[in-house]
Amino acid sequence: MDHTWFRKNENRAGRWTSPDPYNGSMKIGDPQSFNRYSYVENQPTNFVDPSGLLMMQPRPREMSSMEICWRYGICSNPVGPTGGGEEEFPGGGGLGGGGAGDGPAVKTQFSNCDDFATYLYQVATGSNFGNHSALEVGTRLFGERSNDFSRSKADGFLTSLIEPYQGIGVYRHIVAHAGAYLIPGGSIPSYGQELRDIYQQYAPSWFPGGSSQERQEEAVADRAGNAAGWKVGEHISSFFSSNKTRKDYDNLKKAIKSTLCSGGGQ
Repeated sequence: MDHTWFRKNENRAGRWTSPDPYNGSMKIGDPQSFNRYSYVENQPTNFVDPSGLLMMQPRPREMSSMEICWRYGICSNPVGPTGGGEEEFPGGGGLGGGGAGDGPAVKTQFSNCDDFATYLYQVATGSNFGNHSALEVGTRLFGERSNDFSRSKADGFLTSLIEPYQGIGVYRHIVAHAGAYLIPGGSIPSYGQELRDIYQQYAPSWFPGGSSQERQEEAVADRAGNAAGWKVGEHISSFFSSNKTRKDYDNLKKAIKSTLCSGGGQ
């Protein structure tokens, strides 16, 4: 048998010996994902599942660890029972650096969700941005994952994104995953953060600080923030695929706010 951190795989039968404990790996649009015993949805030539919780595309063999660190910001040791430490989105490194570039000045202090959603909209639509692409927007947002949001407030966000124990940490999760969605290969760092948060929920004893219950509950909000950021990336990508009419601009603004803010797309 092949042993992973959360399950055992019977490689001769090509199936797990126990069901997938992570419900987040099930998707309504993917019927194969409802088979909780199948290994990578019966596609072992295309995917791997090193944790036993979530399938992923294998890392390109031609990429060194140093290049993965430089391109995607995954520079820490793996999180696991042997002593995992840093999060996969460390400060510095990675694509972009959070600079102002040709767009609106970088902003790190937000009074509420509406303020933040407006900023994301401005970065995406190009207030003073000139000719820009989805990749440039993604690079910028992903680079802002290491910004200091400590002077911001978490008012007005959907409760699921900030409670419990998350608060202003939601800002970093959203910019990182929105940016990762828009960068080719961005699923690599996105998966890294998602996997860490899954570990924190299912194996909280591996992480220092706070009680196990607190770490588990925070991980739920972490993953909600990851998903919301990914959704914002989808909205921005759809905008770049549109004709960019006035209605498309309005729809983007409403979509971002409804994904993040308790007031919806008002």
